[in-house]
Amino acid sequence: MSFAVIVIAMVLAGGVSLLVLVPLMDEKPGTTTSLHPALEALYTEKRRVLRAIRDLDFDYDLGKIASDAYHVQRIHLIRLGVAIMQRIDALEDDLSAKDTLIEEAVSAYRDTRQRELA
Repeated sequence: MSFAVIVIAMVLAGGVSLLVLVPLMDEKPGTTTSLHPALEALYTEKRRVLRAIRDLDFDYDLGKIASDAYHVQRIHLIRLGVAIMQRIDALEDDLSAKDTLIEEAVSAYRDTRQRELA
C-alpha cells in the first residue's frame, strides 16, 4: 500500500470520527438523561449567543463590521451570555434543592414505614 493511500485513509477516518464526536461534545458534561425543559432552553440560548459572538468576531476580523459597532455588539452579547449563565446556575441550584427535599421526604417515609413494620 502506498503512503498516499494510508494518508487519505487516515484523513477520512479522522473526518468520520469528528462528525460522530462533535454532537456528543456539544452536550452538557455529565448528563445522560434529558434536562429540565427550562434548562434545555437556557443551554440552547447559551449556545446561540456563543455562536453569535464567534460569528461577530469572524466578521470583524474580515473587516465587515466597524470597530465601534463591533465593540457595542460584543459587549451586549457577553452581557447576555452572563445573564443566561446566571439563570442556569440559579435554576440548577433550585432544582438541586428540590431534589434534596424529595430525597429527605422519601427517607423519612421509609424510616416511618420500617418502624411500623417492626
